[in-house]
Order: sequence, then structure tokens, then C-alpha cells
Amino acid sequence: MEMVDALVGRSRELSNFELTDHLIARNRKRALQTLQRLLDDGAEPVMLIGLVASNYHRLALAKELMASGASNQDVYRQVGIFGSREEFLAVARRSERSSLARSIERIAAADRAIKTSRGGSGPQGARMQLELLICELAA
Repeated sequence: MEMVDALVGRSRELSNFELTDHLIARNRKRALQTLQRLLDDGAEPVMLIGLVASNYHRLALAKELMASGASNQDVYRQVGIFGSREEFLAVARRSERSSLARSIERIAAADRAIKTSRGGSGPQGARMQLELLICELAA
């Protein structure tokens, strides 16, 4: 069993989407714990940035659709919301457009920093960039 656990790791226990769930809930401690486990289990930093970016993009899109009078069902369908739909829409309603735009810009900056090794190269530099990003987004 130990060998199986060592080979499989925790990745099956921990969904990548759990990270963005904690970010949306602004639970910094849990988001950082989840990030650490994902990275320790071999998740690629660029993939994690893409996941976070996708969720913030979907929040911004949901915000715009709701502002234009779209029904909840239309928002669900157009944005592709799965899981706790009402919570996602509640977060979109509470979020300011300018805050979502700043978050998306910050995600893009972290992505660039990782891809260009700005602020440190290799896995340690990528980890640092992700940790800083998670701290800022969950604040």
C-alpha cells in the first residue's frame, strides 16, 4: 500500500478546482495549502495559472451577462458553470468589475513572470510567483 500511495500521490484526492474554490471564497490559508499540495504532487505552475485565469474570466463574463439582464440559466449555459452555481453567481454579483479586471491583469503578470523566469527561475521561482498571486487574489 505504501508503494501505491507513493506512486499515486494525493492528486486524486484533491481536485485542481479546489484551489479556485478557495480563492473565490477568499480563504487564503486553504488556498495556499491546496496550492502547496498541488505543486508537491507535480502539478504544472502554468496549468494552475491557466485554471485560475479561466475561473476569473468566467466570473467577469458572468458579471457582464448579469449586468445586461441575462437570466441565471443563460449565465449558467454561456459561462459553463458547474458545481455550486448559486455561490458562483453570488461571488460574481459581489465582485466589482474593476477588481475582476485587476485580478485578471495580476494573473497575466504572474504568468509572464513564470514564463520569463522573472523573479526567479525554475520550480522555486514559479512556486514563489504562484504563492504571491494566491495571497493577492485571496486578500
